[in-house]
Amino acid sequence: MDIENLQEVHRAVSSSGSGGYDEEYMLRDLIASPGAGVGEAPATRAEAAASYSRPLRSLLEEYFQGAGPLSKAGGEADVQAYLQALTESGMQIYWPYSEEWNGSDYPIITFNPGYGAETNYGYELDFNEDGAFIVDSVLVDEELARRRPVWVINDNNDSAYTPADFIRHGTKSTVTSAESGDILKFRSIKALRNFDSWFAGGVRVFHKMRQRVRVQCFY
Repeated sequence: MDIENLQEVHRAVSSSGSGGYDEEYMLRDLIASPGAGVGEAPATRAEAAASYSRPLRSLLEEYFQGAGPLSKAGGEADVQAYLQALTESGMQIYWPYSEEWNGSDYPIITFNPGYGAETNYGYELDFNEDGAFIVDSVLVDEELARRRPVWVINDNNDSAYTPADFIRHGTKSTVTSAESGDILKFRSIKALRNFDSWFAGGVRVFHKMRQRVRVQCFY
């Protein structure tokens, strides 16, 4: 990877975050629409994809074509089938605290170990005594993710939902029942704790209503 690839991921997670989602870059977007965040409009997706000369998608494709059993077995067909499997996997890169990135530091890469774990091993590029790149392992927790860029590979479970405008834009929201005319007003929502490991992403609050409602948001 080079800095352009880091910028690609940063753009995508920033776009997702500004849309009310986690700071996430879905693999389906990484492959089909480089640099695009969840919920991003088609026009800006195309603009983002056109700005990368060698996106992460190309790096994956080159790697699968040049190394390992994929290149020796079914060739190009297997490579494309594997990329398609990644597209359909629901997996993503989650970059917590990405707004703190200094624009140059390479990330530690880890994954969500599940079971509510708060720590896991991650992997980073380093140099040996001869100045050659090596891969080092490091123990990752949320405190480290606050201080250094960390990419967490996890599965996406919120991209199918549309964030409420009053959360995304910091507005107040009035929800009116289309049947009874009853009004429910949201002024603020506060989660007292995270109900999942930080590896899984941010807190998600779902509002389920039995009646069909009309939502109005105002500042």
